[in-house]
Amino acid sequence: MNSYLPSGTLECEIRLLPYLFKLRHTARVKELVIRMMHQGALWQDCGDGWQALETTLRLSGWTRARRVILVRESPTRAPIREAGKPRRGKDRQSHLANAQGPGWEPQASPLSGKISVIVSSLEAIADLDDLTRYVSLPGVGARRDLSDAQALQVEQSFATARCTACQTPTLTKSPHHPMSELRNQTIRPYTDLFLHDLGPGLADTMGESAANGSEWRPTPLCNIGLSAGVSDGEAYLHDSRARRLEEAILWHGGEAEASKQAFLGMSAADRAALICFLKSL
Repeated sequence: MNSYLPSGTLECEIRLLPYLFKLRHTARVKELVIRMMHQGALWQDCGDGWQALETTLRLSGWTRARRVILVRESPTRAPIREAGKPRRGKDRQSHLANAQGPGWEPQASPLSGKISVIVSSLEAIADLDDLTRYVSLPGVGARRDLSDAQALQVEQSFATARCTACQTPTLTKSPHHPMSELRNQTIRPYTDLFLHDLGPGLADTMGESAANGSEWRPTPLCNIGLSAGVSDGEAYLHDSRARRLEEAILWHGGEAEASKQAFLGMSAADRAALICFLKSL
């Protein structure tokens, strides 16, 4: 079973049904995620670049703590750039690749990967292959408001402001992906999955390996328009500091400074149209 309602566990337990629920990232769940991110020795390698950690959590409304599993992409899992091959926007990363040699993998900030928190009664979760498939294969919701002329018109402005330098609209999955369902699949995630220096405004003290505190992997924008409904409110950026998309844009600096200035230079109507476009993704 899959649900964002942790109270569903209670009904399953009353009926003696096995359950597997994905928890919504509420404040207490986020606290657990941040705390566990630093427990490096406890994370188990699940293969295919995934890790998992088992612990317990008690949420509001629960009479006791329950077993939960955190699943994440390995912090070292990042796209590999061929040594010497130029990349957009981040000369420093190319230099690092040349210094480290072919196959060097840049590491993402520990909070930049997707983390799922699962509460389950299934003892078989010790074998995490099925769980890995569970968090890897759900489809992304279709883009909405395709007939909205305003959203479609401003899509070009998104590219003109060079937002697509990091938030790349289209990628194609490898023909060698370990999951056959995903091989050669064209997706529209609106991210390039590479590290970018976004300036001191977004920097923290949690740099990892060759990545410093101001370098971030752009979060995919697909389905960002569903955030308010899924999370009972809007919260953006790695630490949820931004309460609106406009605010999230204004926090950007570094490689995204020119794009931010382009957004500020738009008319109020054009800025509103750009936000309408983002929420249609």
